[in-house]
Amino acid sequence: MNYIIDYKPFIPNDVNIDYLVDLENKIINKESLLLEELEWFLSNLIYLVRYSINPELNDFTYKCDLAQSIIYHYLEKLGVKQNPTTTHCAITNDIEGHNFIVATFNVLNEPTIVLIDATYIQFFKEVDNKESNFIIKNGIVLNTPSPGYFVKKEDYPIVIDFLKKGFGIMNTKLAQIYGDSFYNTKVGIVYSGIRSMPGDIYIKGFLKERCLISKDVEHLNNLGLNIESISDIKHCLITDSMNR
Repeated sequence: MNYIIDYKPFIPNDVNIDYLVDLENKIINKESLLLEELEWFLSNLIYLVRYSINPELNDFTYKCDLAQSIIYHYLEKLGVKQNPTTTHCAITNDIEGHNFIVATFNVLNEPTIVLIDATYIQFFKEVDNKESNFIIKNGIVLNTPSPGYFVKKEDYPIVIDFLKKGFGIMNTKLAQIYGDSFYNTKVGIVYSGIRSMPGDIYIKGFLKERCLISKDVEHLNNLGLNIESISDIKHCLITDSMNR
């Protein structure tokens, strides 16, 4: 798969399962985490989710609702406050549809909001991000390139890190980059150039507008994709090492 941006998904090299389980228990018990603890925990969780869906880690087209469902049901077990939503609910209608999660964790005894999206890379494929993907007739936008097309080059370092980990600590800059990439795929409007909204407006929508989860636990169990514990990652690591 060819992408317009450098995509190197996080792959753990040396994982202490006991340490991850300790972090899992701290979250369950509402204990405060260090920021690096949260980031390590979520990096491994997203790797587990991605590997479970596609061990090649190279293509997650149309897998956003599946990834959202897996993450949501697992974080629900941990008692994490979260808001599963979609771009149609949280941003506006007639744009690229996509599912993601906003979750809140206890970091240094302060609520820390995290934007979680394990499959955002699907919107950076070369074939979908060409000028020719724009279709404008009589001034009306009929089709646009994928969201990745609308990410500014100066914002690539932020986006590359977000794509690698599949999550980012929420702030107005990340929210604006992420939100604008979808906002500019709106069709059925008069074309007026690239548009943007403040990050705080996106954050309000991300936190307020909730959507239904498409896959229940039973469905995930039938697919073998329900995460019981972060220790499930050991199965991915064993299989991955055997395939190298």
